[in-house]
Amino acid sequence: MTIATVPRRRVAPVGEVDRPTPSPPPVDGAAHVRVLGRVQVAGAGPAPADESRAAELVTLLSLHPGSDAHGLAAALDLPPLAVRAAMQDINRWLGSDGSSVVREADGHYHLGGPLLDWNRLRTLVGPAVATADSASVRAALTLVTGQPLDGVPRDRYGWAASDRLEICAAVADIAHELAQRSLREGDPDAASWAARKGLLAEPVSETLWRDAVHASWQSEQVEQARDIAETARRTLGHPGSLETDTTLVVERPERRASAEDAATLRPQA
Repeated sequence: MTIATVPRRRVAPVGEVDRPTPSPPPVDGAAHVRVLGRVQVAGAGPAPADESRAAELVTLLSLHPGSDAHGLAAALDLPPLAVRAAMQDINRWLGSDGSSVVREADGHYHLGGPLLDWNRLRTLVGPAVATADSASVRAALTLVTGQPLDGVPRDRYGWAASDRLEICAAVADIAHELAQRSLREGDPDAASWAARKGLLAEPVSETLWRDAVHASWQSEQVEQARDIAETARRTLGHPGSLETDTTLVVERPERRASAEDAATLRPQA
């Protein structure tokens, strides 16, 4: 979709999409692990003495189930015996009614209890975002609260570099899909919301910045479109990096939509 195919529609100023997104509430008090924003690990039991290190181990095992003690120890720069001992603390922290959440088979560990938001997102979207219904795609994006795997110590979580790239790219793709659907349906509010969600995870995505500009253009908030484009240029660091159709929009003089606009600015079939 380009500016030439974005339908124009005058709407009320956007309100909901400008509000900070709160963290989703815990699911029925169950233990949970969140990585779609600041890392958060929560359980019903007493937290370990070294909660930060235990949270890293839980996060690592949630993203890489089936790892063995030596692999976990290497990733965390800990002795294997320390990792095995930490599993007992994790059971007390995340388990309920004395149940064990850490499962070990043939030297490989799995977490049976905690709910991982990244897994929930993938379940909602399914094998391909293009075939997922829009309600599920939007529900998946509500789980995103910031830069994935954020808020961790700078000298830790080195093992998560590839995970962060994968999650950021997936969130950007999902957000772009919903933004494009919303633009085709003439719903700039939803398109703007989706673009903003995606930019939380992938702030250097030119595609998502373009979606945000298109959403403002569709709602006839031309000055806002210019502001978004300028913010995109500053963020991307390349003044000419926005594609031609985006640049043309923000350089057009502000004017009301005309009958000619209605005839020419339509979504592609």
